[in-house]
Amino acid sequence: MSCLEIKDLTVRFRMPGGALTAVDQVSLSFCGSHPSAVEHDVPVGATRDPSGPYGRSLALVGETGCGKSVLALAVLRLLPQNAEVSGQVLFGGQDLLALSERELSRLRGDRIAIVPQNPSLSLNPVLSIGRQITEVYAIHRGERRGDSSGKAAYLLQKLGFDDAGRRLSMYPSQFSEGMNQRVLIAASVALEPQILLADEPTKGLDQDLKKEVIRELKLVTGSWDTALFLITHDLEAARTLCQSIAVMYSGEIIEQADTGSFFREPLHPYTQALRQSLPENGFQPIAGISPTLSEPPSGCRFHPRCSRVMEICKNRRPELLNHSGRAVRCYLYR
Repeated sequence: MSCLEIKDLTVRFRMPGGALTAVDQVSLSFCGSHPSAVEHDVPVGATRDPSGPYGRSLALVGETGCGKSVLALAVLRLLPQNAEVSGQVLFGGQDLLALSERELSRLRGDRIAIVPQNPSLSLNPVLSIGRQITEVYAIHRGERRGDSSGKAAYLLQKLGFDDAGRRLSMYPSQFSEGMNQRVLIAASVALEPQILLADEPTKGLDQDLKKEVIRELKLVTGSWDTALFLITHDLEAARTLCQSIAVMYSGEIIEQADTGSFFREPLHPYTQALRQSLPENGFQPIAGISPTLSEPPSGCRFHPRCSRVMEICKNRRPELLNHSGRAVRCYLYR
């Protein structure tokens, strides 16, 4: 069993005018072999039994600019040099933030893999699809590309490509955006990672392509016994793919629940507003605008947009509390 445990993770960016905090003391945890409760902020009633609510697929949701993609990149240390990262990211008993680049490179792409959010930027336009998939076997297993082409064709076939062998010699420009997203998924799961981190895999896709990518991710997590850490603003993708959901707002976690409870009875006013923004609930937009990470509001960071705001919300930052087997950061549940 290999668990990914994020403990008190904080990410700051050094800027000309000072520092910007994009991720503020975030703690999350889930396991790649069977369900696990959240470690640091474990809600009352959560369990480590496989039947427990906090499972092996976790979605981190929130509006654009809330810090969720920064968190994803921080886990695998893919942030630019002006980023300052503190806390711990534990995997298999090792702190990924303390490993050398060489040690981390053995894990990255092998036991923990990432599906980037933009196929057009992530795939090399001058290399064939086959070359880009077999590269994974060459780097991590030392296999010759000719010896691993059969594996690459099998992956493409598994992910719905017809005439997969012929597709290996084609280039990203010859594929649709949805097809290229599937190529990224194929390359990411080539070595059967224990954890797959998917960063906004449905972003910018139309409804048909979204359904296609969601179907492929379900196939991957079922066929390869791979745990999914989904970073998304797409609530439908989170509902379909994940057993638990954590909500991020202005750099911090404000609620976490099993997926059923999240959609049935959200606790935090922001989470309630997110649910109301779904098409099935009338597509009601959330009032106000998200705060900038450079100047977050004092107290509760959602209070300028909250219809249930109290005086304490404006001045004192709420802690993440246990409430009815859930985690929520709100003074309504003191």
